[in-house]
Amino acid sequence: MSERVVHLELHTPALGDAASFYEGLCGWRPEQIRTPWGSYVTLELGGGLDGGIVECPAPRPLWLPYVEVDN
Repeated sequence: MSERVVHLELHTPALGDAASFYEGLCGWRPEQIRTPWGSYVTLELGGGLDGGIVECPAPRPLWLPYVEVDN
């Protein structure tokens, strides 16, 4: 069985602040894109893992991992 985290997504009410924080802390390169649903920042994390930041009215920031499975 192959299960591994392939994408990390941060849900936060402060997209710009979060992107700047993680760029400085981890060296992740944020790139803002527009979607039909609003702003989204992609993150190049390296090592076969990608990520993103979603601006939403979350009561507190939270990380949502996406896991690859066989089926």
